[in-house]
Amino acid sequence: MARRGRDAGGVHGVLLVDKPVGPTSHDLVAWVRRLVGSRRVGHCGTLDPAASGLLVIAVGVATRAVSLMSSADKTYRAEVILGRKTDSGDREGKVIEEVEVSPEIAEAAIKAAYDLVGEHQIAPPAYSAIKVDGERAYARVRRGEVVEMALRAMNVLSVENVEVRVDVPGKLRVSLDMCVSKGTYVRSLAELLGARLGLPAYLGGLRRLACGGLRVDDLRALHPQAEDQGEEARWRWSIRLDPGSEGPEKAPPGALLPLDETLDLPTFEIDRTSSLFTRLTQGQALRCEQIEIRDRQPGELVSLVARDPEGALATLILARVTEAERADVEGSPHLDHILRPERVLHIDKVAPGA
Repeated sequence: MARRGRDAGGVHGVLLVDKPVGPTSHDLVAWVRRLVGSRRVGHCGTLDPAASGLLVIAVGVATRAVSLMSSADKTYRAEVILGRKTDSGDREGKVIEEVEVSPEIAEAAIKAAYDLVGEHQIAPPAYSAIKVDGERAYARVRRGEVVEMALRAMNVLSVENVEVRVDVPGKLRVSLDMCVSKGTYVRSLAELLGARLGLPAYLGGLRRLACGGLRVDDLRALHPQAEDQGEEARWRWSIRLDPGSEGPEKAPPGALLPLDETLDLPTFEIDRTSSLFTRLTQGQALRCEQIEIRDRQPGELVSLVARDPEGALATLILARVTEAERADVEGSPHLDHILRPERVLHIDKVAPGA
């Protein structure tokens, strides 16, 4: 796809990318920037180089909703190795503790995995991008500093499909699917699982399966194949969004998802030729009943979508439901549900054929 200026000729939307093990999340963002010819590209939640799975990448105007998409719960398939601890909490680190593990603890390990459900106050890994005194924690650790990480809430919403098997003699591998809230480090949970069993542990593998309602097994997801020609070679991909382009890989139909299909919010249609649409885009609040929005709770965020004559998304308005008191016709106080626009995203055109 040729470059067409900063806004890439109106390419706006969301890509679901199945990140392979090896490249960083930033590497994939840079690849998409070259792919669409725009710098307006961002991802919705970092994956470590050793992790694989769903990386949600926003393009164009959709980047203004990155913070919202990043807050979605995430589901992973995690592999926890019992009997060994590394300084980074994953397989990339240096082994700092090792013990023999009996296969007889398999039943206890399964129970401990399911018991991870709930909120935990634990420290994130020192090898992380969290800033400590204005600097990334991993940068300080690599200089040899001892970095104390503050405890934070990490919430495990569900655990499913737990399996235990002998990884190598003296080590057990616990595999599990877990859904966690934003800000949760699975490496920390891996170490917590080991601690509850009285064993050192580290995260041996991680694959992100879903971000909110977006899944890596979606038929529209991109699965880049690396052309790696050596340890120092840069990763490159030949996939293209344009269905008419030549090359060994083509994006599946609908690969560039419209923003309204990716936000896990109550969604309502609004006519962009109406005066109500104009008032909302100018930042004016409306009563929910004026646009037939009912049964919503104060504090709830909703999206309103306006479409062009071809049915493509033209404008997306993110608005918050609030309450305001007013007098009814008899002068008695009455609480109205009010819709206050917080963000207006004008989208000229979604990339044709994407």
